[in-house]
Formats: sequence, C-alpha cells, structure tokens
Amino acid sequence: MQDEYLLSGARLKLEQRKGYIHLSLTGLLTGVDSVRALGTLVERIMEKTTVRRVLFDARGLGHDLAPDACDEAWAWLGARLYAQMAVVLPASSAELGLTRFNMTGLSSQLPLRAFLAVMDAHRWLDLRMSGERRLSQMGIPAVKTVPPPPNTAPATTGARTGETDPPPGQQKKRSGSYHTGSLEVLLPDANGTDDSPPGSIRGGGARSE
Repeated sequence: MQDEYLLSGARLKLEQRKGYIHLSLTGLLTGVDSVRALGTLVERIMEKTTVRRVLFDARGLGHDLAPDACDEAWAWLGARLYAQMAVVLPASSAELGLTRFNMTGLSSQLPLRAFLAVMDAHRWLDLRMSGERRLSQMGIPAVKTVPPPPNTAPATTGARTGETDPPPGQQKKRSGSYHTGSLEVLLPDANGTDDSPPGSIRGGGARSE
C-alpha cells in the first residue's frame, strides 16, 4: 500500500509495512503551521490504518526547522499519540544532532528513537514489536550454560574450599597446647573463630603456668 499526501511546500509518502507505517517526508516545512498540518495528517493516517507504530523518514527535509517550528514538533511528539516512532534524520544532522534528539526523547521518556539509516530504524521498531531479537540474527552466539561435571559431590557445610583430608596417620595434630616439631599455624574455622581448644596458644610463645 502506497499513498502520497501534499502539504504546503512538502510531500508525504505512506507505505504500510508489517506492523508499522513508513512515512517519507520531502520538501520544506516553512513554519509552525506547516508542522501542525503535518502532525494532523500523521494522526489521520494512524487512525485510518489503525497502526500507531511509525518509521518517519525525514532525510528529504530541505532544511533544519526554525526554533518555533522545532518546539511545535516536540510538542506533537510529547502528546504520545503514537505507540513507537523511529525517526531517520537528515544527513546534515550527523552524530551531534542524533545525540541531541535521542537525549531529548529519553529525558522526556518518549517511545521514540532517532537514527541516520532506515535499516537501523527498521531494526529498532522490529525489536520493540517482538520484545526480543534472536542473537543469531545479529551475529552474536548465544551464551551456553556449562553443566557441572558428573558425579560431583556437594560440598559439606563448614568445609574449607580447596582442602582435602590427608591420609590416615598424616593428619595434623590440632589439640593440646604444645607439640613437637615446627609450630602449626592455627586457622579459623568456618565461623571465623579459632578452632583450637580453650587455653591453647596461637603462635610460638610459651604458656605461663
């Protein structure tokens, strides 16, 4: 479906796509009245098609809007008569104009986004409509969950990470105040307290009697 609508100094072409309408504007918007007429026309198109998702291609706009006309355009956008809108800005806007447009839209919490390419605008609308995009379509492999190794026994409560019990006969002596050989460094138990019995000495000092 393709239709054309004439405005004062401008022309608006309508293409109905799957899930949204594609509007292409060419010519000049000479002032506030022209912007209002454009807004009224877009409202009529949305009512006629019963579609409120819009891709608005403004690359054919002949010049930047005057400040008062720009304010009128933002007033129309702020009315939120649309569900989502992707706007393709003229090349003269470049990255600076794109950033300003998107920051204004985000600060006003409006459901719209600006782009410099039609394909990017289409992808954004498609993403908004579907709620999610398959990563494979974007060339990004899906993140796979690595299963745990088989026959892995669950860790017991209070066990220290990475520790294993030594063979019988080689276990450390942990009771009593003294022992022969080099001094043992006592480690805190799982609760963060010393697991040595009361009265024992940590370190190399002798116990006073």
